[in-house]
Amino acid sequence: VLLIDGDLRRGNLHLLAGNERQPGLSEVLTRRATLDGAVRPLVAGKVDLLTTGQLPPNSSELLMSKGFSDLVQSVRQWYDVVLIDTPPVLAVSDPGVIASHAGAVFLVVRAIRHTVDEVEAAIKQLRHYQVSVTGAVFNAYDPKGQNSLYASPYYRYYDYAHKSD
Repeated sequence: VLLIDGDLRRGNLHLLAGNERQPGLSEVLTRRATLDGAVRPLVAGKVDLLTTGQLPPNSSELLMSKGFSDLVQSVRQWYDVVLIDTPPVLAVSDPGVIASHAGAVFLVVRAIRHTVDEVEAAIKQLRHYQVSVTGAVFNAYDPKGQNSLYASPYYRYYDYAHKSD
């Protein structure tokens, strides 16, 4: 498994292993480092990490480059699974650019924080890049606090989450 920190604006996955950011994705894309030199083991023999590298001023340009496309093609050949963490979909265009190279896209939806309207807007934004959302990861959910949500503005979200297809 390769985990890539694709948030070239505020990425922080380097903190998972106490690693420095550099070298990382931005150095690989600007040819200041090799992929082999930038990838680090996160879980020995199981998970590798490619950090952001130095946060560049032109993240969108780097992600739209042929270099990024080539990098994705390369790592697909070397790893069984490649996970790319992105900035929030509604914040910047980078997630759509990255998602256009993905085989599957999952939205990470935080309980209480994200509403149905935000999730729908994120899906619509990704469709602009001809990207379909495969599924969602619903995190930070506290089932003990669920009863108190029915009176809140987030109720529609929870109601939506329990509907079957």
